[in-house]
Amino acid sequence: MAELLEYKCPCCGGAIEFDSGLQKMKCPYCDTEFEVETLKELDEELKDQGEDDLSWQTPAGKEWEEGEAEGMRVYVCQSCGGEILADDTTAATHCPYCDNPVVMKEQLSGDLKPDVVIPFKLDKKAAKDAFLRHLKGKKLLPKAFKDENHIDEIKGVYVPFWLYDTNADAKIR
Repeated sequence: MAELLEYKCPCCGGAIEFDSGLQKMKCPYCDTEFEVETLKELDEELKDQGEDDLSWQTPAGKEWEEGEAEGMRVYVCQSCGGEILADDTTAATHCPYCDNPVVMKEQLSGDLKPDVVIPFKLDKKAAKDAFLRHLKGKKLLPKAFKDENHIDEIKGVYVPFWLYDTNADAKIR
């Protein structure tokens, strides 16, 4: 199985996530805030202690059929032990069982590894408010755009891009 990057709160054991307003990691359960560097140091200390042995007594489900699992990867959630099924382009997601945020570390390596990932400036509530302000005054807008059940599904998406510079000397006629 592939390796996941997941941070747990050292105070209460809950899954912590990045708070875009504070630009820090924050535990939603005990409201403790952490710098990313502090968590990385703690993670290194915990790696030296060794890993837990999570193994199942009996296999569950049935085998995948030929071609059915192409482009899919299976990860094991470090919090609940549930299997996370993702395609080969997914780098970050949530566990479908315990809703903890996870990062697939192997997806962020290789020849095109980004130098910097810029964190989001808006949290989910601010993004929803901005979206609702954008919809105001649009009389012919379909009802599906205004339904709360669809607005709650709003999420941030990283779009990779490359910056480059060039000097050119040309004659154009």
